[in-house]
Amino acid sequence: MRQGATTHPRMSTGPFKSILVGIPGGERVETPALKAAIAIAQRSQAVVSLYVFAPSISEPLPISNARAVGWLEAESARLETLSAAATHAAGKVIARAGVDFVAEHPHSPFETGSYRFVHIARVNDITVLDAVDAADAALREAAEDVLFDSGRPVLLVPPHGGAASPQRIVVAWDGSARCARAVRDALPLLAA
Repeated sequence: MRQGATTHPRMSTGPFKSILVGIPGGERVETPALKAAIAIAQRSQAVVSLYVFAPSISEPLPISNARAVGWLEAESARLETLSAAATHAAGKVIARAGVDFVAEHPHSPFETGSYRFVHIARVNDITVLDAVDAADAALREAAEDVLFDSGRPVLLVPPHGGAASPQRIVVAWDGSARCARAVRDALPLLAA
């Protein structure tokens, strides 16, 4: 985890103090979700928690023990290189916008992104993700997990971008305490 370079922390003046944004580990870091999270953070003077999901594994785990060790080392190095580069690039975008941030990415090809991501979402005021298509199973799973297990509001930004103040909002309700908490936490978005 690392913190963005700032001279002093700001006090939040808006409804959100901390905004979690998840982006895929890869070359394209300026996603619609990142742009929306930055806009919300600027408006609320909030901190962005950046999570870069691990890129998908390049090839299946070898069967033999001799090849598995080499594969694990190579895949771990590839994952670290791609994830660190995406984290650094996204951090520069956030810092240029004048927003404080912390960043994290997985360090192992076996570290599941959604488990850690859901836990981070629970301590942030809102989670912002790109809406993903059905073909991207890992990011779709992360979106579903955070939606159903975080107990916090989730903003899914369409592929062509979207307003930082959404016009259409869906409330998924099962009558549980965590749903009531998530709706209460989302009141700033629902008020409009």
